[in-house]
Amino acid sequence: MSWGVCSCADVRVSIPHPNNGINDINNKESTSQYAQRAMEEMMYFQSCLLPTQKLFITFPRQTFNVNRNFEHFSALIDLLSDSTLADEDSKHQLAFDFAGQPLPMAQTLPLLDKLRNAFPSSFICYHHGEVCPGIAFSDRVKHTFDLIPYVDRIGHGLCLGLAVLGINPDLDDIKDVNAAVNEEAVLQENKDLAFQCLEQLAEKKIGIEISPTCNITLGGARNEQILTDYVREFLKMGVDVFVGTDDPGFLNTTMEKEIAILQKAGLCQ
Repeated sequence: MSWGVCSCADVRVSIPHPNNGINDINNKESTSQYAQRAMEEMMYFQSCLLPTQKLFITFPRQTFNVNRNFEHFSALIDLLSDSTLADEDSKHQLAFDFAGQPLPMAQTLPLLDKLRNAFPSSFICYHHGEVCPGIAFSDRVKHTFDLIPYVDRIGHGLCLGLAVLGINPDLDDIKDVNAAVNEEAVLQENKDLAFQCLEQLAEKKIGIEISPTCNITLGGARNEQILTDYVREFLKMGVDVFVGTDDPGFLNTTMEKEIAILQKAGLCQ
């Protein structure tokens, strides 16, 4: 488990991987053993918080993006919901960050519902906006609606941005004439849906986090012009936009560089 802290910052904790990331069929950690181990670590860090700090629990995509870990994930959520972390005095100190889509939506939403009910005052960020291989672009746009009742912030929001601009990466390689006829209808459907979603995000004060370098390098935004164009649409719709670096070491970036991309487009001071 990794963590970092200063006197005024939140404490961010990444939950451990089942079996400590070791794939040993002869020494598998049971779901209850894993949940208890992860809970003990989180309880320790929670006990170290200053009164002004928040415990930010991160569920990394690398840990829970496979179905074989679903039972471990579910057991941990159950234990979290029943733990002293859910006491009234500590709820204001908790935040949950789902980095990427760890599980299919049909499995994810019941867990988010359980977390939201157990921690109604907590902060939940769900990184759902990336373009992911194996998941249809249109479905990524539609699933954002499913997340609205449970989250306080959407990570990346890239699919919404591309849809608003009439871009669908799934259709980039279409060459068939008959398929191309239907392409315009698909793009318009995604665009309408994205604008409806942005209206709800603005109404419910749910912000979108963007990481310009990451979205351009890995996420499918292609270039700065596309990224800044859809950020401008987010702002026009009244959606709060938050800027981050994602993985600054891997992407060789800083907050100053990320903000400079938006400043160049006249989107911030």
